[in-house]
Amino acid sequence: MEKESHIKRVSMRNTENPENIKKELEEALESWFKTSTTKRPAGQRPTSTLAARPNSEIDTGDADDEDLKLIDVMSEKEVNAKIEELLSDMNLNDDKKKPLRDMPMEQKRAMLKMQNKKKGQHDTGSRFNDPEDYYRYLDQHINPEYLQLNKCLNCVESLRVALTNNPVSWVEKFGTIGGLQKLEQVLDTGIRNKDVRLQTECLRCLEKFMNNTTGLKAFFKFSKAHLTVARCLDHEKPTVMLQALKSMCFQFINALLSETEDFEFRMHLRNEIVRNGLYEKLQINMQRPNINRDKAC
Repeated sequence: MEKESHIKRVSMRNTENPENIKKELEEALESWFKTSTTKRPAGQRPTSTLAARPNSEIDTGDADDEDLKLIDVMSEKEVNAKIEELLSDMNLNDDKKKPLRDMPMEQKRAMLKMQNKKKGQHDTGSRFNDPEDYYRYLDQHINPEYLQLNKCLNCVESLRVALTNNPVSWVEKFGTIGGLQKLEQVLDTGIRNKDVRLQTECLRCLEKFMNNTTGLKAFFKFSKAHLTVARCLDHEKPTVMLQALKSMCFQFINALLSETEDFEFRMHLRNEIVRNGLYEKLQINMQRPNINRDKAC
């Protein structure tokens, strides 16, 4: 099971203790920019373009030191502006941002230095660093003349991890360059070629893409994607069908609750959902056998 975004756990607890929040945010940044520590032997070529990226052999220490020094000489206004950018990437609401905005200036500088350092470790020249890399690769391999479903599947699996672990700005950039439309095309290709694994991974990617307000709104505006997802509701393919239902149902609930600013009204909606039996249904589903082994379903 893939790890869930660390930021959401930060936003739900320790909101009154800046020290605890700072510690958890450090862990979140670590997860965003985590890279492989395994080096391949000299002369050995990677077995896959989607394999874990090796450590860069270029000495970037000097550049990193320069960036860290720049943070030390930033004015308070510049530091606060950078902190705002960081908080926006973390997809936090204003209530959760307040304790971080109130941190001492030295702690803010330390946060920025850590972010800069991890980002430098992350940018090692891998083929799949940026949203554009995924877009180009998928565009190439769903071309009918060069269709390779196995390569599409590998790329989509990697994309799901990237959408999960990268900051919101990365996800937003993926949407801006047409990533959502390209993902819908890959899902459509999986449906037409009856590739269950590719369909399932595309649906998981859509779920991760919609895990923020910008992605959710982009999906709602793209009506063609709604029809393509609806085509996945095929009882003869229960794995794909349940993934589609799970993704869309929870995004619908998330949209209802997240678009409501008033806390009391959000609680009212939550109670209405629970009152209508969702909690009991979830408990029943958690106790059911695995759908892949339950032939009766």
